[in-house]
Amino acid sequence: WAGVFSPDARWIAYSSTETSGANIYVRPFTAAGPSGVPAVGQGKWQVSRDGGNWAKWVGEEIIFNDIPAGTTQYAARVKAGGDAFESETPERLFAGPGTAAEWGISPDGQRFLLAVPQVQQAGQAPISVVLDWPALVKK
Repeated sequence: WAGVFSPDARWIAYSSTETSGANIYVRPFTAAGPSGVPAVGQGKWQVSRDGGNWAKWVGEEIIFNDIPAGTTQYAARVKAGGDAFESETPERLFAGPGTAAEWGISPDGQRFLLAVPQVQQAGQAPISVVLDWPALVKK
């Protein structure tokens, strides 16, 4: 399923149904394996605890959405160095419209961009655009 590289491109986080239901896993990624082509290294760690999909790796966190609804976002702090990988218990961030595949996150992980339905409000004031306003001020 959908995978995403760590910021240093040494690890890959992905969703897989290799156990009961979809979960987020991390494996090392080797730029050049024994045959000279990219390869997935040894070792595999499960990050999500109760299902997960659409991982996004931001700094020292992996952010993903829940299963099956896909509308609650979780974050797990991770430490990846050398051949060692550790992840903390994922924490709930927020519930919102859409799945992680439908939203974006800033590189620093501080802002989320979500598509939300447009709300029509009755009686909205019109917007006036005045062109060449300096000429009107001179009069």
